[in-house]
Amino acid sequence: VKEAPILWRLSPYDFWTWIVTCLGVVLLSVDYGLIMGLAFSVFSIIVRTQSPTSSILGRITGTDLYKNVHAYDDIEEVAGLKIFRFEGSLYFACAENFRESLYRKTGVNPRRIVQQRRRLGEKYARVTATSDASTATVKRTFTRMSESEKAEAAKAVGLDWPRVPVQHVILDASTWGYIDYVGVRALSQAIQEYRDIGVAVYIANPKCGIRACLERSDFYEKNRYDIIYVSVHDAVLAAQFDQRAALRKSEQQLLSASSAAIKV
Repeated sequence: VKEAPILWRLSPYDFWTWIVTCLGVVLLSVDYGLIMGLAFSVFSIIVRTQSPTSSILGRITGTDLYKNVHAYDDIEEVAGLKIFRFEGSLYFACAENFRESLYRKTGVNPRRIVQQRRRLGEKYARVTATSDASTATVKRTFTRMSESEKAEAAKAVGLDWPRVPVQHVILDASTWGYIDYVGVRALSQAIQEYRDIGVAVYIANPKCGIRACLERSDFYEKNRYDIIYVSVHDAVLAAQFDQRAALRKSEQQLLSASSAAIKV
């Protein structure tokens, strides 16, 4: 009994397992008490595996180490990307929790952004439709535009196009102990939903068993092999390289457009 407060501070789940077992032994019998304790322990394990903790990682200054941004003082997030760690296996019982935690922690919910953009596209079509161009025609033309062109077109008529604050999301898979078919589908769906809004997803440091499961499934029928990296730092470097390349491309396009305007 004296150790109960220590057990509570250490693990509330273990504390309640002890309480249930103790009550079962006192009120019923030793056998029933042990059975009740075992059943409650299994139940608590199921609950914990269904709702693992998750966090956003940042880089410790001057190192290539990435830790929970809320656990260290001298740490900062990498600009232009989010590093997400899910502290558990990815299987049917927690697949939806994984996706919800990912969207919530990163602050980028692709489903919401897609809905906002769809509504804004419809509003743009209604605003710019004329007698020569129907709403449906304008909407089709708007759909074919690139994201930057859509943003400029929306801005021209006073609409605020939803922008995405990051270009990459890195999933730290080092804590994934197991992944099943439902988990693979949830992972693929999350990657596709991010891809739909222009965000690339990389997977860092998956265990051999995780890689084998991805190989055996249809994961690589929908995703490239080069989104897998051996460490979080490698994934960060690759993301930064992609961001610099995209910036150079954007600058070249802007320069070309300026040159064309000057010639005209």
